[in-house]
Amino acid sequence: MAERRMISKVISISEKVNTLSLFGRLLYTWMIPHTDDFGRLPGSPAKVRALIVPMGDETVKDVESALSDMQDNGLIEWYEVDGEKFIQITNFDEHQSGLHKRTNSKFPDPPRKEKQISNDIPEVPGNSGNFRSELELELEEKKNTATTHERENKSTTSNPEPQTVQEAHSFVFGGVVIPSNHSSFLLPIIQTYGDHYAIELILETGEAAGKPSLRYMQSVHDNWSKVGIRSRADAKTLRPVSSRGDPGHRPEKQAEKASKFAQLARELEHDEIRSG
Repeated sequence: MAERRMISKVISISEKVNTLSLFGRLLYTWMIPHTDDFGRLPGSPAKVRALIVPMGDETVKDVESALSDMQDNGLIEWYEVDGEKFIQITNFDEHQSGLHKRTNSKFPDPPRKEKQISNDIPEVPGNSGNFRSELELELEEKKNTATTHERENKSTTSNPEPQTVQEAHSFVFGGVVIPSNHSSFLLPIIQTYGDHYAIELILETGEAAGKPSLRYMQSVHDNWSKVGIRSRADAKTLRPVSSRGDPGHRPEKQAEKASKFAQLARELEHDEIRSG
Protein backbone atom coordinates (compact mmCIF):
# COMPACT_ATOMS: atom_id res chain seq x y z
CA MET A 1 0.00 0.00 0.00
CA ALA A 2 1.30 3.45 -0.92
CA GLU A 3 2.45 5.75 1.89
CA ARG A 4 1.41 8.90 0.02
CA ARG A 5 -1.72 10.07 -1.74
CA MET A 6 -2.51 12.71 -4.34
CA ILE A 7 -4.63 15.64 -3.15
CA SER A 8 -5.85 17.75 -6.06
CA LYS A 9 -5.92 21.54 -5.76
CA VAL A 10 -9.59 21.51 -6.76
CA ILE A 11 -10.40 20.22 -3.27
CA SER A 12 -10.23 23.81 -2.01
CA ILE A 13 -13.03 24.94 -4.34
CA SER A 14 -15.22 21.85 -4.02
CA GLU A 15 -18.72 22.91 -2.95
CA LYS A 16 -19.27 19.59 -1.18
CA VAL A 17 -16.07 19.90 0.84
CA ASN A 18 -16.70 23.54 1.72
CA THR A 19 -20.10 22.75 3.17
CA LEU A 20 -18.31 20.88 5.96
CA SER A 21 -17.21 22.53 9.18
CA LEU A 22 -13.59 23.63 9.46
CA PHE A 23 -12.81 20.49 11.44
CA GLY A 24 -14.74 18.39 8.92
CA ARG A 25 -12.65 19.77 6.05
CA LEU A 26 -9.44 19.03 7.95
CA LEU A 27 -10.58 15.52 8.88
CA TYR A 28 -11.65 14.69 5.31
CA THR A 29 -8.35 15.90 3.84
CA TRP A 30 -6.26 14.09 6.46
CA MET A 31 -8.19 10.85 5.97
CA ILE A 32 -7.08 10.56 2.33
CA PRO A 33 -3.38 9.69 3.04
CA HIS A 34 -4.51 7.03 5.55
CA THR A 35 -6.67 5.08 3.10
CA ASP A 36 -5.63 1.84 1.43
CA ASP A 37 -5.23 1.49 -2.33
CA PHE A 38 -9.01 1.39 -2.72
CA GLY A 39 -9.72 4.53 -0.66
CA ARG A 40 -10.91 2.60 2.39
CA LEU A 41 -10.16 2.84 6.10
CA PRO A 42 -11.76 1.88 9.43
CA GLY A 43 -15.05 3.72 10.03
CA SER A 44 -15.49 3.60 13.80
CA PRO A 45 -15.43 7.23 15.04
CA ALA A 46 -13.13 6.18 17.87
CA LYS A 47 -10.71 4.51 15.45
CA VAL A 48 -10.86 7.43 13.04
CA ARG A 49 -10.00 9.85 15.85
CA ALA A 50 -7.11 7.67 17.03
CA LEU A 51 -5.77 7.22 13.49
CA ILE A 52 -6.34 10.64 11.90
CA VAL A 53 -6.36 13.26 14.69
CA PRO A 54 -4.76 11.60 17.75
CA MET A 55 -3.38 14.93 19.02
CA GLY A 56 -6.54 16.97 18.41
CA ASP A 57 -8.91 18.35 21.03
CA GLU A 58 -11.99 17.11 19.17
CA THR A 59 -13.99 14.29 20.76
CA VAL A 60 -15.23 11.02 19.29
CA LYS A 61 -18.64 12.69 19.06
CA ASP A 62 -17.13 15.52 16.98
CA VAL A 63 -15.59 12.95 14.63
CA GLU A 64 -18.90 11.10 14.34
CA SER A 65 -20.72 14.33 13.45
CA ALA A 66 -18.11 15.23 10.82
CA LEU A 67 -18.31 11.76 9.23
CA SER A 68 -22.10 12.03 9.13
CA ASP A 69 -21.81 15.35 7.26
CA MET A 70 -19.38 13.76 4.76
CA GLN A 71 -21.85 10.92 4.19
CA ASP A 72 -24.73 13.37 3.66
CA ASN A 73 -22.69 15.32 1.11
CA GLY A 74 -21.66 12.22 -0.84
CA LEU A 75 -17.96 12.54 -0.01
CA ILE A 76 -17.75 9.10 1.61
CA GLU A 77 -19.63 5.84 1.87
CA TRP A 78 -19.91 5.10 5.60
CA TYR A 79 -21.05 1.51 5.73
CA GLU A 80 -21.24 -1.42 8.11
CA VAL A 81 -20.31 -5.08 7.55
CA ASP A 82 -20.78 -7.72 10.26
CA GLY A 83 -21.30 -5.05 12.90
CA GLU A 84 -18.11 -3.11 12.05
CA LYS A 85 -18.02 0.28 10.36
CA PHE A 86 -15.81 1.21 7.39
CA ILE A 87 -15.25 4.24 5.18
CA GLN A 88 -14.91 4.41 1.39
CA ILE A 89 -13.74 7.74 -0.09
CA THR A 90 -16.07 8.54 -3.01
CA ASN A 91 -14.41 8.81 -6.46
CA PHE A 92 -11.07 7.91 -4.89
CA ASP A 93 -9.65 6.34 -8.09
CA GLU A 94 -10.17 9.52 -10.13
CA HIS A 95 -7.64 11.50 -8.11
CA GLN A 96 -4.90 8.92 -7.61
CA SER A 97 -2.12 7.61 -9.84
CA GLY A 98 -0.28 4.30 -9.69
CA LEU A 99 -3.35 2.35 -8.58
CA HIS A 100 -2.64 -0.38 -11.14
CA LYS A 101 -0.10 -1.73 -8.65
CA ARG A 102 -2.56 -2.09 -5.79
CA THR A 103 -3.18 -5.34 -3.98
CA ASN A 104 -6.40 -6.73 -2.50
CA SER A 105 -8.03 -4.55 0.13
CA LYS A 106 -8.13 -5.84 3.68
CA PHE A 107 -11.43 -4.01 4.15
CA PRO A 108 -14.74 -5.41 2.81
CA ASP A 109 -16.44 -3.85 -0.20
CA PRO A 110 -19.34 -1.46 0.44
CA PRO A 111 -22.64 -3.36 0.24
CA ARG A 112 -24.18 -3.29 -3.22
CA LYS A 113 -27.42 -1.34 -3.46
CA GLU A 114 -29.09 -4.14 -5.45
CA LYS A 115 -28.46 -6.54 -2.58
CA GLN A 116 -29.84 -4.05 -0.06
CA ILE A 117 -33.06 -3.69 -2.07
CA SER A 118 -33.40 -7.48 -2.36
CA ASN A 119 -32.89 -7.95 1.37
CA ASP A 120 -35.56 -5.39 2.15
CA ILE A 121 -38.28 -7.35 0.29
CA PRO A 122 -40.97 -8.26 2.81
CA GLU A 123 -41.94 -11.84 3.56
CA VAL A 124 -45.62 -12.84 3.43
CA PRO A 125 -46.66 -15.45 6.03
CA GLY A 126 -47.92 -18.71 4.54
CA ASN A 127 -46.74 -17.95 1.00
CA SER A 128 -43.55 -15.98 1.58
CA GLY A 129 -41.34 -18.12 -0.61
CA ASN A 130 -43.43 -17.78 -3.78
CA PHE A 131 -44.13 -14.07 -3.18
CA ARG A 132 -40.47 -13.24 -2.66
CA SER A 133 -39.42 -15.14 -5.76
CA GLU A 134 -42.03 -13.44 -7.96
CA LEU A 135 -41.13 -9.99 -6.68
CA GLU A 136 -37.44 -10.58 -7.23
CA LEU A 137 -38.16 -11.72 -10.79
CA GLU A 138 -40.23 -8.58 -11.38
CA LEU A 139 -37.43 -6.34 -10.08
CA GLU A 140 -34.91 -8.18 -12.21
CA GLU A 141 -37.09 -7.78 -15.29
CA LYS A 142 -37.45 -4.04 -14.67
CA LYS A 143 -33.70 -3.74 -14.22
CA ASN A 144 -33.02 -5.59 -17.47
CA THR A 145 -35.56 -3.43 -19.31
CA ALA A 146 -33.94 -0.25 -17.97
CA THR A 147 -30.52 -1.51 -19.02
CA THR A 148 -31.80 -2.29 -22.53
CA HIS A 149 -33.30 1.20 -22.87
CA GLU A 150 -30.06 2.73 -21.64
CA ARG A 151 -28.07 0.83 -24.26
CA GLU A 152 -30.52 1.83 -26.98
CA ASN A 153 -30.29 5.48 -25.96
CA LYS A 154 -26.51 5.34 -26.03
CA SER A 155 -26.51 3.79 -29.49
CA THR A 156 -28.90 6.39 -30.93
CA THR A 157 -27.45 9.51 -29.32
CA SER A 158 -24.00 11.03 -29.41
CA ASN A 159 -21.72 10.84 -26.42
CA PRO A 160 -22.64 13.50 -23.84
CA GLU A 161 -20.22 16.34 -23.41
CA PRO A 162 -18.10 16.51 -20.25
CA GLN A 163 -19.96 18.05 -17.32
CA THR A 164 -17.00 18.84 -15.03
CA VAL A 165 -13.57 20.43 -15.45
CA GLN A 166 -11.98 17.07 -14.60
CA GLU A 167 -13.99 15.27 -17.30
CA ALA A 168 -13.25 17.97 -19.89
CA HIS A 169 -9.53 17.90 -19.17
CA SER A 170 -9.39 14.11 -19.38
CA PHE A 171 -11.38 14.22 -22.64
CA VAL A 172 -9.00 16.71 -24.31
CA PHE A 173 -5.61 16.02 -22.75
CA GLY A 174 -6.07 12.42 -21.56
CA GLY A 175 -5.01 11.05 -18.20
CA VAL A 176 -6.90 10.93 -14.93
CA VAL A 177 -5.08 13.57 -12.86
CA ILE A 178 -4.81 17.22 -13.97
CA PRO A 179 -1.09 18.16 -14.04
CA SER A 180 0.01 20.76 -11.50
CA ASN A 181 0.91 23.36 -14.15
CA HIS A 182 -2.54 22.99 -15.72
CA SER A 183 -4.19 23.23 -12.27
CA SER A 184 -2.23 26.41 -11.47
CA PHE A 185 -3.55 27.95 -14.69
CA LEU A 186 -7.15 26.72 -14.37
CA LEU A 187 -7.83 27.44 -10.69
CA PRO A 188 -7.78 31.27 -10.93
CA ILE A 189 -9.93 31.00 -14.07
CA ILE A 190 -12.48 28.82 -12.28
CA GLN A 191 -12.57 31.22 -9.34
CA THR A 192 -13.08 34.23 -11.65
CA TYR A 193 -15.21 32.90 -14.49
CA GLY A 194 -16.69 29.66 -13.11
CA ASP A 195 -16.60 25.98 -14.03
CA HIS A 196 -18.65 26.37 -17.23
CA TYR A 197 -16.16 28.81 -18.73
CA ALA A 198 -13.22 26.54 -17.84
CA ILE A 199 -14.96 23.54 -19.45
CA GLU A 200 -15.70 25.55 -22.61
CA LEU A 201 -12.11 26.82 -22.71
CA ILE A 202 -10.67 23.29 -22.46
CA LEU A 203 -13.03 21.89 -25.10
CA GLU A 204 -12.28 24.80 -27.44
CA THR A 205 -8.58 24.05 -27.04
CA GLY A 206 -9.23 20.44 -28.02
CA GLU A 207 -11.32 21.40 -31.05
CA ALA A 208 -9.15 24.21 -32.35
CA ALA A 209 -5.65 22.86 -31.76
CA GLY A 210 -4.23 19.95 -33.72
CA LYS A 211 -2.26 18.96 -30.65
CA PRO A 212 -3.74 20.61 -27.54
CA SER A 213 -1.26 22.20 -25.17
CA LEU A 214 -1.25 24.44 -22.12
CA ARG A 215 0.31 27.28 -24.15
CA TYR A 216 -2.48 27.11 -26.72
CA MET A 217 -5.12 27.03 -23.98
CA GLN A 218 -3.54 30.14 -22.42
CA SER A 219 -3.62 31.84 -25.83
CA VAL A 220 -7.31 31.05 -26.29
CA HIS A 221 -8.11 32.39 -22.81
CA ASP A 222 -6.13 35.59 -23.41
CA ASN A 223 -8.11 36.29 -26.57
CA TRP A 224 -11.47 35.26 -25.10
CA SER A 225 -11.01 37.46 -22.04
CA LYS A 226 -10.09 40.47 -24.20
CA VAL A 227 -13.30 40.43 -26.23
CA GLY A 228 -15.72 38.99 -23.70
CA ILE A 229 -16.12 35.51 -25.15
CA ARG A 230 -17.47 33.07 -22.55
CA SER A 231 -18.22 29.93 -24.58
CA ARG A 232 -17.52 28.08 -27.80
CA ALA A 233 -20.87 29.28 -29.09
CA ASP A 234 -19.72 32.89 -28.64
CA ALA A 235 -16.47 32.10 -30.43
CA LYS A 236 -18.25 30.43 -33.36
CA THR A 237 -20.39 33.51 -34.00
CA LEU A 238 -17.17 35.39 -34.74
CA ARG A 239 -15.83 32.94 -37.34
CA PRO A 240 -17.30 30.94 -40.22
CA VAL A 241 -17.45 27.18 -39.80
CA SER A 242 -15.37 26.70 -42.97
CA SER A 243 -12.42 28.51 -41.37
CA ARG A 244 -11.48 25.56 -39.16
CA GLY A 245 -7.95 24.50 -39.87
CA ASP A 246 -7.26 27.73 -41.83
CA PRO A 247 -4.82 30.41 -40.62
CA GLY A 248 -7.80 32.68 -40.02
CA HIS A 249 -9.02 30.30 -37.31
CA ARG A 250 -6.06 31.03 -35.05
CA PRO A 251 -6.91 32.72 -31.76
CA GLU A 252 -5.08 35.89 -32.87
CA LYS A 253 -7.35 36.19 -35.92
CA GLN A 254 -10.42 35.48 -33.78
CA ALA A 255 -9.47 38.28 -31.42
CA GLU A 256 -8.91 40.70 -34.32
CA LYS A 257 -12.34 39.92 -35.81
CA ALA A 258 -14.01 40.09 -32.41
CA SER A 259 -12.38 43.44 -31.67
CA LYS A 260 -13.62 44.91 -34.95
CA PHE A 261 -17.10 43.52 -34.28
CA ALA A 262 -17.17 45.05 -30.80
CA GLN A 263 -15.95 48.43 -32.15
CA LEU A 264 -18.66 48.44 -34.81
CA ALA A 265 -21.31 47.68 -32.17
CA ARG A 266 -20.10 50.57 -30.01
CA GLU A 267 -20.19 52.96 -32.98
CA LEU A 268 -23.74 51.92 -33.90
CA GLU A 269 -24.85 52.35 -30.28
CA HIS A 270 -23.23 55.80 -30.17
CA ASP A 271 -25.00 56.84 -33.40
CA GLU A 272 -28.33 55.69 -32.04
CA ILE A 273 -27.86 57.74 -28.89
CA ARG A 274 -26.98 60.84 -30.90
CA SER A 275 -29.88 60.42 -33.28
CA GLY A 276 -32.22 59.87 -30.32
